[in-house]
Amino acid sequence: MLGFSIFADFTSLAYRNGDHEIEYRATKRLLIFSDNVSGKSLSINSVGENLTAKDIKMKACEEMTHKPMNKSMEDGISVGRKTNHKSLCLEWKNDVQLEVSESEIASSACYTVMWSTPKIFNKLENCIRLQGTHWYGGSSLYEQQWPLEDVSVPMQPFIPSRLDTSAQSAGNEKYGPVLERFWFNSEGFAVVVDKTVPLHVSVSAAGDQQLCLRAQYDGSVYKAEHNKPLVLKYTVCKGRTAKHVHQIIMTKFLHLPKIQPDESLLQDPVWSTRGVNLQNLTQSQIEDTNLAYKEGEMMGVFIQTTDSKVLEGKLGNKTCALIDFTNSAAKRWMESRLHHFKLEAFVQSFYFDSADIGSLLPNPSDYISHYMDVVHSLGDRYAVVNVGHGTQHLGLMLDVGARLSSWDHKHGLKSIIPTVLTLGLLGYAFLLIGPVGGTTTVYNHTSNAVVLPDRELYIRWMQLASFLPGLEISVGPWQYDKQVTDMTLDLLSQRRDRIVSVLQGAAKEHIITGAPLVRPLWWIAEEDETAQRIDCEFLVGDRILVAPVLDKGARSRDVYLPNVGTTQWHDELHGKVFKGGQWLHDYPVSLYQVATFVTV
Repeated sequence: MLGFSIFADFTSLAYRNGDHEIEYRATKRLLIFSDNVSGKSLSINSVGENLTAKDIKMKACEEMTHKPMNKSMEDGISVGRKTNHKSLCLEWKNDVQLEVSESEIASSACYTVMWSTPKIFNKLENCIRLQGTHWYGGSSLYEQQWPLEDVSVPMQPFIPSRLDTSAQSAGNEKYGPVLERFWFNSEGFAVVVDKTVPLHVSVSAAGDQQLCLRAQYDGSVYKAEHNKPLVLKYTVCKGRTAKHVHQIIMTKFLHLPKIQPDESLLQDPVWSTRGVNLQNLTQSQIEDTNLAYKEGEMMGVFIQTTDSKVLEGKLGNKTCALIDFTNSAAKRWMESRLHHFKLEAFVQSFYFDSADIGSLLPNPSDYISHYMDVVHSLGDRYAVVNVGHGTQHLGLMLDVGARLSSWDHKHGLKSIIPTVLTLGLLGYAFLLIGPVGGTTTVYNHTSNAVVLPDRELYIRWMQLASFLPGLEISVGPWQYDKQVTDMTLDLLSQRRDRIVSVLQGAAKEHIITGAPLVRPLWWIAEEDETAQRIDCEFLVGDRILVAPVLDKGARSRDVYLPNVGTTQWHDELHGKVFKGGQWLHDYPVSLYQVATFVTV
């Protein structure tokens, strides 16, 4: 039943539709979305503008055009409704407008929120309270934490950037090369920001447990279009559970892949030299890139500055030119060069490393989408990329970046599970997590060799990585000893005989529903609050629970088994059966073992 009601004190307005209610509380500047069936709600606070109740003007939704008003109220709230849509509309004296309307997404309880102002030098900011529930989504981070409310990221443009050691210091966290404009919580609420918004985001920047979304052109990397208002537009959806609302996002807002990487990338390790210092490598025959640069410059395929010079980007510590992938001629030029090189050099596939374009372009996220179109055009199912934004549909293997050879959350071993879970929920299911053992910058000049990762760290890393979609090895286990080699062979045998088939089954499901291959514990226990916070265990598909040891020197760990109703868990190490919804404290795991459980 659709209806509007304005409360007697003229400080609150509610819009009801069936089981859902949207309320705007003017005195607190709160927009509240409520699900009357579950009793759950999502509160969004408006900040940064003078939005007092007494400054609200009466306005019909059809007239929301940012034109001067000739009708106003000294106090209270005005509301209008479009003829063919169900909307709630407000306007303030400073020309800020708000429209909340029912989304046209089929079979979904979704509402579109649009704040706008003609004053493009202003900013529009909404903040979502994170307390009382757990949040997921957003982007890769240097110090990846799970759930999202455990991180702290200062307000900054929500654009992709390379993660390096500059993000280590407190308050300097930045968004990584893989990001999507949506977040959702354990109560089934989701927020999806429109791709046209000049988006800036912060997460608990002041320790305030808020996710803040800001639209801003002034002083920003985003460029305003002439005569276009500043708009903060997003959609709020309510699903039955976190899993349900995640499926709504995957199937209604994103495009799922129709294909997946070549199965060999799941079946076999990827052998690489990443992290290995190749002091004596020479490549004089293929080193000269000047010819390609001169040809590209002559053909005008590079992005140029306003004074018609080639715009320079950064790839690590090197300077590079940026191909203008928004230009169809530049795309064809790059595709032709790649095809030719593949044939001439007998190359099976490519690793596509993206330059750090940062604030060089008006909308770096769009650049990535065009760049990935070129990769996709090659029809290369072996290709590996290291950036992602709106590119889930390409079904490519995504490298999340080499980790540091350390045990901690700061890009070390403990960052792997939170990163894989986060990116899996963002729709990137096929992941490489860097070489086993991480990369080290330590070099022994006496022996002319890189110092190997810590032996115990390498062992625990291999145990974790052998269950993930992509397994990369640059330091061979034989570089340690027979015990490490034998353990690795056993893990690889188990991967081929059992894990790969589970990953392949999960990949088929991913193509249909967007479900990740590697899943959080709550995926099969949606009401289990403890499972919603676990960042040191994961599921492969729906049946195999993996609880690797992540602490140096540990020979036991606490294991949580999620509550899956009457389903029980079989302990594959010790042959016992346990009920779900409980902790196994000080569960023994020797150095050469990894704890796994399967549902029975």
